[in-house]
Amino acid sequence: WDLLAQGRKLEAAKVFQAMGQEPRVLAGLAVALLAESDLAQALELSAKALSAGNEREKTRELFYARALACARNGGTEGMEEAEAQVGWLMEHAPQWGGTFHAAGVLALVQGLEDRAVSLFAQAGLPEMGGLDAGLNLAQVLFQQGKREQALALAERLVEDHPHGGQAWGVLGRLQALSGKLDKGGQSFARALKRHPGLPMAVDGVYGLMTHMVGASRDQRAATDRARIAETTRIDLEQSLEHSVAQGRGGYRVLTALGISLGLRGQGGRGLSCLRRAVRLKPESVAAQANLARMLLLAGQETRAMDAAWTAIGLS
Repeated sequence: WDLLAQGRKLEAAKVFQAMGQEPRVLAGLAVALLAESDLAQALELSAKALSAGNEREKTRELFYARALACARNGGTEGMEEAEAQVGWLMEHAPQWGGTFHAAGVLALVQGLEDRAVSLFAQAGLPEMGGLDAGLNLAQVLFQQGKREQALALAERLVEDHPHGGQAWGVLGRLQALSGKLDKGGQSFARALKRHPGLPMAVDGVYGLMTHMVGASRDQRAATDRARIAETTRIDLEQSLEHSVAQGRGGYRVLTALGISLGLRGQGGRGLSCLRRAVRLKPESVAAQANLARMLLLAGQETRAMDAAWTAIGLS
């Protein structure tokens, strides 16, 4: 749980997985898996944790994990259960950071943005939930147009928690959305080195790379490539390769890596990655389209046309 509070969720997950089936262990693993976008497993584990043992064993961590999972799941039943768990936390742990974080997530899902901001702001660092609440707050402030305030908060959270990937992932996302593509790329690389395959960071790199190849023939793409330094792109490639080496190289990791390698003139390695991505998602229009673009860039026009027709057929 200390690792979770520090934002080191991949490390926390590994520790929990090596432990038994005690309710706090299951709840902790559920919270860690939410960072992996594994909602189904988080729902299963949090339900099992809360139903195990007697009432005296039901600690605040169990209700916190269940509240987060149900709120993320949404739907009428999910929201009702999330409200019940947050109600328990408000009654039994009213000053705990995890309570404010869970209540803020619930409010955000309900569309109560101002209430969510207020709740996130009350979650104290370094308590459990404090970092996650701060990262949520930064993203909501950014969406409200308070970009400088949001970026300053995200930068402070990274300074306070430099070893976890999630804070770097949020900072990279906000930087990229602000047009600071090179800084965003650097932050995504740091996130992936700390947390290989972190979905938030992978999605960010995927977005950067697919945008660059999607507009590779116009002036805007040339400008974007100039705004992402060569050293940053090499760092990104190394972090993506690290994710693959750790067995965490899914479709988006391979696609982003393939595009980056191709744009840097390493067409053979890049196409190998993109073909692996196609094998993972053979029915994906985007997978075939990305392969077609990079084949064209590599001068393989006939194969590029074949991939393009495949993409058209799938669509």
